[in-house]
Amino acid sequence: MVLFFLLFSKQFDEGRILDVFASCLNGIFMKRQLEQRLKELRAEYAAGQKTLAELENKQMNLKNTLLRIRTAIQVLEEELAKENSKEEDKTKQPIK
Repeated sequence: MVLFFLLFSKQFDEGRILDVFASCLNGIFMKRQLEQRLKELRAEYAAGQKTLAELENKQMNLKNTLLRIRTAIQVLEEELAKENSKEEDKTKQPIK
């Protein structure tokens, strides 16, 4: 807008027009750079969110696996304790 004003005004200053034109181009270039960087950051954020969701899912699966293993250990320990108790009872019984 300023560029058109300068072109059609009575005070036509070629240097001033070039300055305004360069400033406009710089503004357009800067805007495109900012838009590109914003696009890149949004893509990185989305990828990060996806990775985080995958890791949270893996963590949940691992916790469930560890819970099953811990339960299996507990059951086996209880069974071994029962067997040991039975063997001790047999050795404590008087011989007939």
